[in-house]
Amino acid sequence: MPERKTKRTFVKKKKCSCGSFKYGYKKEASRIYVCYKCGKFDSSGIFRDEVVQAFVTEPEIFLHLMKTKFIKRIE
Repeated sequence: MPERKTKRTFVKKKKCSCGSFKYGYKKEASRIYVCYKCGKFDSSGIFRDEVVQAFVTEPEIFLHLMKTKFIKRIE
């Protein structure tokens, strides 16, 4: 594979339909955005629908991934 010459940049937060913001987290090229007010998620890459559904039903999983730094906040 050819080497990437430009660094990928991600948006830190996005506007949510509830009026609040969705905050971004990343794992390599994958990203997930979470609204802490209404609980909506936007995701791509490894964060497929099944994974997001697990976050909705068991929010402790998402918190654990943040604590262990498996996913990192987009800065």
